[in-house]
Amino acid sequence: YINGPYDYNLIKRSLKFIKKRKKITFIDVGANMGNHSLFFEKFCPSTKVISFEPMEHAFSVLNRTRKLNNLNFEAHRLGLSDKIGEMQIKFDDLSEIIHTATLDSFNLSNVAVIKIDIEGMESRALQGMLNTLKRNNPILFIEGNTEEEVKEQSLVLNPLGYKQTGRVWNATPTYEWKTFED
Repeated sequence: YINGPYDYNLIKRSLKFIKKRKKITFIDVGANMGNHSLFFEKFCPSTKVISFEPMEHAFSVLNRTRKLNNLNFEAHRLGLSDKIGEMQIKFDDLSEIIHTATLDSFNLSNVAVIKIDIEGMESRALQGMLNTLKRNNPILFIEGNTEEEVKEQSLVLNPLGYKQTGRVWNATPTYEWKTFED
């Protein structure tokens, strides 16, 4: 907590893009302890918040956040990827076998905002949500730690009409993407 909650400006910015929609779903991919999920449920006009966190310890903290704050968002202990299955991931000193799913397998509608912060796996998750993106045209906030990661994201998103807005948030760069059809 420095000058406000973590990612405050990013999550506040998400409000700007949802004013026209009546039913609103927020997706938090790489929810960790639930900072964005909490904000989306308590302070945004959401009808549904869905969180994905595959790591056991982080998922446990996410559920405590939900319980302590009397929240109702859906929490899935899954990693989003380009296919349904299992994979081994390493993060810092931790290594786990996680279950993966595609966001498209959830067949969601009314998705307004998707936040993705999954330590270099963002492009794989994007590949597994192409139909969701086409159907819903949500604003995206996607972490990209390297130029290569951002280039991979562009290769997936540009054919769908998504472009970066030029806004970059946070100490770990999180890029804002949207279609400019509106």
